[in-house]
Amino acid sequence: MNMNIVDQSFLSRDNGAVHENLEHFVDFSFLVRGYVRMFSVENGKSELFHEDPNVVVHLSRKVLANLLAYGRLTGGDPLSDYVVNKAKFGNRGEENDVFVVNPDPASVTDTDLEGSIFTVSGANFTVEDVVQQTETDAWITTFKAVMDIGEGHGSGYQNYSEMGLFTENDTLFARKTFPSFIKTAARKWVVFWSIIF
Repeated sequence: MNMNIVDQSFLSRDNGAVHENLEHFVDFSFLVRGYVRMFSVENGKSELFHEDPNVVVHLSRKVLANLLAYGRLTGGDPLSDYVVNKAKFGNRGEENDVFVVNPDPASVTDTDLEGSIFTVSGANFTVEDVVQQTETDAWITTFKAVMDIGEGHGSGYQNYSEMGLFTENDTLFARKTFPSFIKTAARKWVVFWSIIF
């Protein structure tokens, strides 16, 4: 993701439109990326099911822009609309008995899950940490989503192969597809999802 910082004294306006004087344009680029670790917990035993980078989608720019200035422009509260506060899980629209080994990857142009089934929010969706990596100066926000025992298993079991981080107003921030995870009533699913700036 490219973030462009412009000294506003070098902006000109014609009929309300803002134009940049490129001689004084400062380009400050940084990459927003993510990493997901998924654990299956059953009979007191935790097992790493999948870990991999995820895709931070283009809509994340809208989220960040609104968090910076939303309330000042509209009188609204960015915390009520654009804070990431839930994870949604789905199966890409597949039938429940279709088990995906190599799913199509998520895309930066994604705006939603293909087949949303279950949402983790409230006490089961928490911020684990916000830290700075001293060796790289990167900032890392880690979320924890827990689909608990007795949840999200449908009638017997439920097949999942995609998940996304969403804001209060359901704007997708990041998406991940993965090989099918079978959720049963006896199995807890714990996901640690880090967003790195």
